[in-house]
Amino acid sequence: MPDYEFVPFVLTNHAKERMQLRDITSHMIAEALANPHSTQEAREGDTKYIRFFNRRELHVIAFYKANQKKWIIKSTWIRGENDSLFLDLYQSFTRWLGRLFKS
Repeated sequence: MPDYEFVPFVLTNHAKERMQLRDITSHMIAEALANPHSTQEAREGDTKYIRFFNRRELHVIAFYKANQKKWIIKSTWIRGENDSLFLDLYQSFTRWLGRLFKS
């Protein structure tokens, strides 16, 4: 059984939104964490994990939360691919509605 199935992680809301916009799966994130092609230091003590999937360059920003023994995924994207404008506008609109009705 592959190692990526044993990589525990939690997605922030931002990461979940980015995954939806960018057609990124949880499997891809787990594979990037378990078997990255490269890593880079990122801001705030985070690490950027880079992994290629069919010529798509996946980037995952994460940090390991030792006391919970799991990764926190802050963001993810595919280098060179733009988000769907429609989905981005839709999510902005739904966030605006959420703020409107909280007031």
